[in-house]
Amino acid sequence: MTGSIRVSESPAATDSSVLDAISAWFVLDLHWLYLAAGLVMLGYGLRGMSTYHRSISWAKAEGKVVEVVEHRHGEFGNPTFQATIGFQDGSGIRRTFVNRRHVNDAVHYFAGDDVDVVYNPRNPRQASVEDDLPSLLLLDIVAIFLGSGFVITAVHYTLRLS
Repeated sequence: MTGSIRVSESPAATDSSVLDAISAWFVLDLHWLYLAAGLVMLGYGLRGMSTYHRSISWAKAEGKVVEVVEHRHGEFGNPTFQATIGFQDGSGIRRTFVNRRHVNDAVHYFAGDDVDVVYNPRNPRQASVEDDLPSLLLLDIVAIFLGSGFVITAVHYTLRLS
């Protein structure tokens, strides 16, 4: 009596192929996440650089810190402080804006402090404290480099997988 022996795949081999498929799917989807994050960072950085470049020719005014608000992130989170600045534009209208820069370690401004303000004469709602522009520029440059790295990584994996 002749018989054949049938060998089935071991569970370990099946598990390995499933893990390979899952990791390939995860890496495939992960590169899209890198691409999306990179494009967001690039957009943020380029927008900030553009605003900084335009702000060089903006009008200047003397401003005053109207209030400083403390924000707590969670029950035990470190506080950040954000200042509201008031100034008078070239047409004599009193304006206020919330400073883009959050300070973590200590209160950078106190209510009543005098600050130099730069603002867009065509749209005075676009304003910033002049001293904060270099630190915001540094943040924009970092965002551009990180965003570029994420985009390059995503493109590299896309080309490698295809």
